[in-house]
Amino acid sequence: MGKKPKLDNRIKDYIPEKVIESLSRDNSDLSKLLEESLETEKKLAKAERDNKSKALEKLKFVKSIRTKLRLSDNKKEVLNEEIKKLTKYYAEEIHGNFNNFLYNFLQKLTPIALNFMLNSFGLIQFFKNFRGRHELKNSIIIRGNVELVKRLEKFGSLVIVPTHVSNFDSIVIAHMMHTAGLNPPIWGAGLNLFKGFTIKYVMNNVGCYRIDRRKKNKLYLETLKKYSEYQLQQGYNTIFYPGGTRSRSGEIEQKLKLGLLGTVVAAFINNIKEGKTRSNIYVVPVTISYTVVPEAEKLALEHYFEEDKRKQILKRVSRQATILGRTLKKIWNNMMQNNPIYVTFGNPIDPFGNNVNYEGISVDKYGIPINVSDMIKDENGNFIDDHHIEKGFTKLLGEKISEDFYKTNIILPSQVFLFSIVKYIKEEHPNIKDEELVRLLPADNTIKEADLKEEIYETIRMIKDKALKEGFKLHPWVDREDVERIYRYGIKIYTSGYAGAPIIKKGDNIIPKKIATILYYSSRVRCYFNDQK
Repeated sequence: MGKKPKLDNRIKDYIPEKVIESLSRDNSDLSKLLEESLETEKKLAKAERDNKSKALEKLKFVKSIRTKLRLSDNKKEVLNEEIKKLTKYYAEEIHGNFNNFLYNFLQKLTPIALNFMLNSFGLIQFFKNFRGRHELKNSIIIRGNVELVKRLEKFGSLVIVPTHVSNFDSIVIAHMMHTAGLNPPIWGAGLNLFKGFTIKYVMNNVGCYRIDRRKKNKLYLETLKKYSEYQLQQGYNTIFYPGGTRSRSGEIEQKLKLGLLGTVVAAFINNIKEGKTRSNIYVVPVTISYTVVPEAEKLALEHYFEEDKRKQILKRVSRQATILGRTLKKIWNNMMQNNPIYVTFGNPIDPFGNNVNYEGISVDKYGIPINVSDMIKDENGNFIDDHHIEKGFTKLLGEKISEDFYKTNIILPSQVFLFSIVKYIKEEHPNIKDEELVRLLPADNTIKEADLKEEIYETIRMIKDKALKEGFKLHPWVDREDVERIYRYGIKIYTSGYAGAPIIKKGDNIIPKKIATILYYSSRVRCYFNDQK
């Protein structure tokens, strides 16, 4: 049965032994791995700008390990000791905490904050926003088989694997789990998010563990994996973003990062081998679809432009108004609109990629129960100790999650609206690539209102044909082919400052102003039509 996190410090002593054991089994060159890690730490310390004392402390730590290795007579024994010392240092850096009082307090405060972000700022709505989650249910729309997921928590822990769209995703998912009556999750967050005293304190105490994405050295990555593996075996619900980071293109993630997913498989296998009565871990794919993504413009620029060009564009935007002016404009533009988020539970599976039934038992495609332990045993009934098996199951798990993302994603009216604009422009400029399209002048892309409505109708017909064949989901407006409503909604949302105004409407002309942002939003539809890219 899933339980509330109670993260303890024993993990810091557990991990070093497990890392040494894993690296020795792989016949890794420990001396080379240690030197690689020390060099990484040295470079990061020298590049440190905000905390000079911490940088000096890190440099002394690196120097002490190198000195001890140089002066040692028993190289092998000291090498193992220093690797354990470094992995313990990494474990302390990664390790998070969970404060139940703070978590519950935030779950009362967060819905109110999300209401103000997602709902209109009219006078009546202003007071409604303080109703918290009762009002938020109209803005965060939860779909899928929630009851099955809730039931599965009785038999094991949940690994929630969502698409990654925004920095708000973890807040949305944690709220969703709390609303559904599920136990709190733990999750990894980039070290760059732990900034400022208040945010750092909150992040450190609501189940987040820290991931330093600058560190690519094997010793650090192995420590991170063993940390994840340990927490999974403790039976805590967990959030993993298999895409690794937010999607810069706006597409549904298809090429998933298998590193941390592999820890789910490893923990599942360890539980089975240890004969635990609670060996069940359930993987739940979740798709998140935003009408307006707060970081959309920045993410789009990162995807389509080089750093220098991106900085120029952002600098030009920032010169157009003061921070206060831009904030007031966003509030004004949001007065009469709502921006719902759609969260969809996918089909729960076990870490080997099998479906599960309402009793938490793994089943084949015909619904017949499977003994998962047999999948990792030889013909004599002995467990197979082979990392290739883990890798094979991890690859299969990634494929199953990708398939589920593709099928459970819901096509929103706003996405259809912008996809139709991209489709129209590409028909006017045959064979043009996205990288060239984003550099076209707005005046080159003007669309007549009547032409755009016709394009929306053709787009809907094309999407419905595809959805019928491949089974992905459509918003009711799209399914009903309500062109007029989709057009009005798209104009209302995307001419507003709240959404960054990627389009302008002048009379009966629609002018695509920020093509990169339009491409970003339309990618949620475009990924189903590769020939439209």
